Parts: sequence; structure tokens; C-alpha cells
Amino acid sequence: MVTLGNHRSYLVKSSGDADLFLVDRYLDKSSEQTNYAQQHGATSDDDAKEHMAIRFRVYKLEEEEQCLKEVTSLNDQVIFVGDDASYLLKIFQDVEEI
Repeated sequence: MVTLGNHRSYLVKSSGDADLFLVDRYLDKSSEQTNYAQQHGATSDDDAKEHMAIRFRVYKLEEEEQCLKEVTSLNDQVIFVGDDASYLLKIFQDVEEI
């Protein structure tokens, strides 16, 4: 994770096909979110908890073209980003009734 200005960037690698994604998480330190943090005992060390995500942008590394291309759909995948770890997982839908 890298924090630059009003956004954080995360590199996420898929496990199956080894695709590499860059996720930009844009942050807003709203007064509503700050009030929530103050009411629940957040300190200045909890500054990251006071930032609320307002937008995400996802890019996929295109190795042959040596560039990042913005992704508008993850299809059957979902990305989780966090300070300690980030994951890209495939979503499996069981079509059989149990």
C-alpha cells in the first residue's frame, strides 16, 4: 500500500492466472466520518480510520503492451484491499440446489 495525497494504491495479484492489478482508493475526510471517529475514541494514531473511501479505480497490467488499462468490470472476481493484505478472489456460484 502506498498513500499519495488523497488516495491509496494497492498492488493485487490474482492467484490463478497471475494477472496484476493496481487499485486506487480515493479518500475523503468528511466531518461526518471524523465525528464518528471522535465519538468512538479514535486518537490521532487512528488517522487512517478517519478516511472514508469515496471512489475506487482498478487497473490491470497489460504485459505485452507494457501499460495499465482501467478495468470497468471484474466479472466473476472480487478484490479486497487493506493495509496489511490485499486479495483478488474468484466468485463461485453453485447452480445445483442442495
